[in-house]
Amino acid sequence: SALECRELIRRMAANLAHRVNGTVPPKPALDGNGHIGVSVHGDFKKLESCDGPESFTPEEYERRLFDFFGCGLDVYVIALVYIDRAFARHPELPIRHSDVNRWVLASVVLATKWHEEVCDQYPDEHYAHAGGVTLQEFRFLEAQLLDLLGWELHVSPLDFFRHCFVAVALRTKATASSCTTSPGTSPSNGEEEEEEVADVWS
Repeated sequence: SALECRELIRRMAANLAHRVNGTVPPKPALDGNGHIGVSVHGDFKKLESCDGPESFTPEEYERRLFDFFGCGLDVYVIALVYIDRAFARHPELPIRHSDVNRWVLASVVLATKWHEEVCDQYPDEHYAHAGGVTLQEFRFLEAQLLDLLGWELHVSPLDFFRHCFVAVALRTKATASSCTTSPGTSPSNGEEEEEEVADVWS
């Protein structure tokens, strides 16, 4: 359901914050052959092309963003703020299974661009490649989330620290979501709702 997908999106952002807490995320670099990748436990992990965000499970997509975005804890907490803010502004917005990873991508990108210095950011082409989307779709997702947020990107210290606790609560929540991003599954809300979401988000 759309509610389960919303909770999965929130939990993925919380998981990313947990991954980076207490550790230094890998930084993308070029190998001797000019391939982009990261060094993980001494091994070079190449950034491979993919068939879109929906080709990954949530756990796989979290790992891909963690490995190739090089973001710190603050970015993922701010991404969770944006996710909650967008959902609060649009409580009736339906979300289908194929949108889940895209929501996480868009929120992390906006958080990165708001929080990180320009000199510490990567080109949009890198974020699009790492996120598994075309540059055109990347810019569309970014603009669409900005619109849903009403361009409200500022995060107060109170909101930030409150979402640090929210991230911990989501991590420890016992209930598991049945929403997946695996290809071939269908949301339970019917074709009419799918068409409506397609106009809004994809």
